[in-house]
Amino acid sequence: MADKGGDHRGRLLGFLHHVNKGEIEMAKLAKDNASSDQVKKFADTMIKDHQNADDQVVAFAKAHNVDLDAMHAQAPGAGAQGATPGAPGTQMDENNSRAVGSATGEYARTSMGGSGTAGDPHSQAKAEHKATLEKLRGLKGPEFDREFVRVMIKDHQMAVDHLTSARTQVTDPEYVSLIDKLLPTIKQHVAMAQKLQDNLSKS
Repeated sequence: MADKGGDHRGRLLGFLHHVNKGEIEMAKLAKDNASSDQVKKFADTMIKDHQNADDQVVAFAKAHNVDLDAMHAQAPGAGAQGATPGAPGTQMDENNSRAVGSATGEYARTSMGGSGTAGDPHSQAKAEHKATLEKLRGLKGPEFDREFVRVMIKDHQMAVDHLTSARTQVTDPEYVSLIDKLLPTIKQHVAMAQKLQDNLSKS
């Protein structure tokens, strides 16, 4: 609900929505730029699974009177959609170092009320994501395949780390149940991407 207690949970839904949209966006780009049939098949899985997950998040948010658009308005970085490996994490403290280089990680850190430092971390995440998309759009073939898979591993691992942590903080059983429904698929995506990376390294 959109009360003070629900604000924390609302940001969790905003994070999930952000992750799903980001993976779909990246996967659609992969369908155009990838050369490997394995990568394109993986991209199809990403689109299907994350669209299904996002449908659940949107329905859950509606049922609990959480305005996802408002969450995006409060957190410009949520509109960034996706992970951004390789970008400098200049505004993160030591405790949040795991999020360095990932727009998803940066948003994850702040979305659950993490301490921010100088500047606007959401805007930083948006800028980092834009830079990564531009980089990927400039790549084709095997070079794109390798970079895309690297992005997917880092992105999904950040999501797993954040949701695992969030599950210990959220007390509402319905929200815990939602995390439990979505987390196994995200973990599966990490394993799939790691296996794909291994296959690409051998080709």
